[in-house]
Amino acid sequence: MKNYRKNVVEKTSVAQKLSKKSELPFDVLAGFPQIKIRSGRELIVEGKCRLTEYSCEKIGVLCLGTEMTVTGRGLNVCHMDSKALVISGIICAVFFEE
Repeated sequence: MKNYRKNVVEKTSVAQKLSKKSELPFDVLAGFPQIKIRSGRELIVEGKCRLTEYSCEKIGVLCLGTEMTVTGRGLNVCHMDSKALVISGIICAVFFEE
């Protein structure tokens, strides 16, 4: 019996192909949230997300199936809409869990 082996071509997503051609980061093209921390006093999440927990010491955020937990003191959600979430206060740690 002959063994016929077909060439297996790895499937790449449209975002991966565009990323290679345009030299833009894959995560930006795929729609993953962008996270910026400014001097430990402000955290900005750009992208679609929702709150799962809220207190002055701990804020939970769900973004595309990834749970992000921000811990600190005097935490407050300054701004939240469909495009961004802004957390202010003294940020001590940021944890991620899939």
